[in-house]
Amino acid sequence: MPSQFKYDKYKACRNIRFRILEYAVEDERFVSLFDQIAKVIKAAEQACEKAVASGNEDYIDAVCDEEAENIEEAIGVTFLILQTKIRRVVEAAAYLFQK
Repeated sequence: MPSQFKYDKYKACRNIRFRILEYAVEDERFVSLFDQIAKVIKAAEQACEKAVASGNEDYIDAVCDEEAENIEEAIGVTFLILQTKIRRVVEAAAYLFQK
């Protein structure tokens, strides 16, 4: 008795490729990294608020300058992570349409 489901090598390959794309899009490691970066930025904000509350202008300038650099570095790291994420998704999408 012939099977009602015919094996299609191209479709099977395409399903695997969809899973690869899905994995590239939904990779939770990136979310975890962004959570950590958000904590760094929040800590910098809190340090600046604490310095402002002290009322000491020199202290405010020193702390806020340092924390501004920390925030800039965190934003730079975020862009690098996003570039990596975009590259992975684009590669997985391109692989999806290869024969």
